[in-house]
Amino acid sequence: MTWKRASLFCGILILFIGGLLLWRGLGSSRPPPAVRGSSAADDADSAPEDSSSFYIDSVVLGDPVDADTLPDVLDAIAGRVLNECENQGLAPHRADALARDAQDWFEYVLEGSREKWIAFYESRGGVPTGPEKNPERASDAIAFSEKMLGAFRFQPVSVEQILVRRRDDLRPAQPLAPEESQGFMRGRYPDPSGVVEQHEDGSYAVIGETYEIVLPVRQEYDGRASTVLLGVWMTWVPRVSRWLPTKISTYGYDSFLLTPPL
Repeated sequence: MTWKRASLFCGILILFIGGLLLWRGLGSSRPPPAVRGSSAADDADSAPEDSSSFYIDSVVLGDPVDADTLPDVLDAIAGRVLNECENQGLAPHRADALARDAQDWFEYVLEGSREKWIAFYESRGGVPTGPEKNPERASDAIAFSEKMLGAFRFQPVSVEQILVRRRDDLRPAQPLAPEESQGFMRGRYPDPSGVVEQHEDGSYAVIGETYEIVLPVRQEYDGRASTVLLGVWMTWVPRVSRWLPTKISTYGYDSFLLTPPL
């Protein structure tokens, strides 16, 4: 009886070992796994899951701004811009000037003041391009500019998530949002040479040392509200030794994106 049990056990063991060797042999006959190359499909597979997301997806807006809190918000904007510029190696006097100019620009935008908008450009040698230049269309131009300013008046912002990025180099910009609306400063300054140039196809481009300051803010117009990224391009203009706004970009998911009046 003991011998029979031993024989049975040996038979089962031999069958198990034979099956194991057969399985390994079949596995070794399979082709090796493909080596990952540098194709776009492979890159997409190996990229982090959130690599296709936009910066706007991470935005968390604060409380709405009002007349009492606006000065503190503007000081915080200037401080954030100054810190970001210094971290990027901008000379201290240039960084300080850029922070102050950005503060002044966002003041008239967040306050929604047409008077401060005009004063901002006049103090920088700007010339009228709206109702002051075309009195016969004054009422329409005023109404339109007030609507554009009203879209950002006292809206919530996220100062902590302000982006400052240099725009006059060849490095690709970080994707911010799927949609973008933009406008260039054309005719605002008496001598725009060296700041904005027009190409043969009629398009415009900013040239010179340029930084874009991007502020997350809520846009509200005709009952529609959405989170957007409002970017102002500030270019150093040697002839006046200061930063001048040369372009405005609004980024978001909404296909209806507004830019403050130029």
